[in-house]
Amino acid sequence: MGTLRFSDGSQTEKAFKRKDGKIVEFSAAMPTGAMLGTRERQRKEKGGGSSVSGASNSSFAEMLNAVPARNVKARRSKGGKSYRRTEAAKMLAQAYGNTPLLPKITKCPTGLPYAPARVADLFLGMKKGRCAGGGAPSWQDDCSGLASREEWRNVRSEMLEADVQVIDAAMKAKNLGDIGRAMGHSGAYAEKAGKRLLRVANDNLAAVIKKIAA
Repeated sequence: MGTLRFSDGSQTEKAFKRKDGKIVEFSAAMPTGAMLGTRERQRKEKGGGSSVSGASNSSFAEMLNAVPARNVKARRSKGGKSYRRTEAAKMLAQAYGNTPLLPKITKCPTGLPYAPARVADLFLGMKKGRCAGGGAPSWQDDCSGLASREEWRNVRSEMLEADVQVIDAAMKAKNLGDIGRAMGHSGAYAEKAGKRLLRVANDNLAAVIKKIAA
């Protein structure tokens, strides 16, 4: 059968066994019909194909329209007095009031992190593991993703519109304050409102999921 070889009962192959607490090599008899020359260990790790870290980082920089990482020597921190948040805010307000002309603000371009050396390792789905836990998804994962998408649509249809808006805002928000502002609150109360609304929406979401799963 092509390049496959099978035993006729007279062949042996090297194997290992435990003897007197030690691992020793021996010649194992291959039964009739056994495939010869097979390996128990895979030749390479499962997952995405190998890629050079520089090329991988360059492709990420191009895709994200970001500046490639470079090594910047860190300055030694001299330390100093620590201030509370209210004290720092008060000092900042005084500084703004005493400064008629604010200095020019330099906005740095979007960049990639210097570590790890391979940017793809920051994404769990692209990270290769020893036990095939990462890498490219299999067709079973794709099918599960499609099923989960359909289930999520069913869950959203059962939720209140206000809770759906809070969940959608939470997926885009950077903090609780952004959620509160997205729902119409402003000022210092936005963070508290965002926290309260997210907690309520989360509880209602859990109740809907439990109802559908029952």
